Amino acid sequence: MYERESGLKHMQVISGMNVATYWVINVMYDIAKVEVPMILCCALLAIFNLKEYMPEAFPAFILFPFGIVPFTHATSFLF
Repeated sequence: MYERESGLKHMQVISGMNVATYWVINVMYDIAKVEVPMILCCALLAIFNLKEYMPEAFPAFILFPFGIVPFTHATSFLF
């Protein structure tokens, strides 16, 4: 929605950026943006010494952005 209002993609494509590169960078940035709170959650589990949740929670928190962000980007094209 924001992209259509601001025209950022259009400006970058006119400047010579490849559309595939634009989307790959966009997905990578969104994954990095979601990783920050996930790493914070892992740190809080360690700080509060919640050992019973650590073995299952760490991989789930760290891998969650790699699953949800591409899925969200792919399904957003449906709308």
